[in-house]
Amino acid sequence: MNTALRILLFAAVIAWSIFRLVRYFRYGMAKRVTAVPASAGMLLPQTAAPVGSDSATESASRSVRFITGLTVVIVWVAANAVLWFILFGLPMLANVPPIWRLFVGVFANFYIFPFARGMARRQAVGKPDSG
Repeated sequence: MNTALRILLFAAVIAWSIFRLVRYFRYGMAKRVTAVPASAGMLLPQTAAPVGSDSATESASRSVRFITGLTVVIVWVAANAVLWFILFGLPMLANVPPIWRLFVGVFANFYIFPFARGMARRQAVGKPDSG
């Protein structure tokens, strides 16, 4: 296998992985409707608004959602740039095997992404994240 084909295959695997990650994040962040059917099997009409419903967040404009998403991306990219520079740019970590540095970098993103989402939510709403 020549070098160009290896690079294309490697790029395709990375693109597929990113596609799957974005898809899983979208599924994870989707609002879920949890309705428990009555014992007779029929859904009863709701007389009151659901507890978690907030009309202000439901009527958010496209620009607010775009700015929130852009903030998530900017914070995530900036945090990753700092993280990867620390892991691979500092000479004091040069003796640590690269696989351990990669391990730390990948699993740190499980904390960086929710952090970026929370910062964007606080910026969009203007108050601390409540959960």
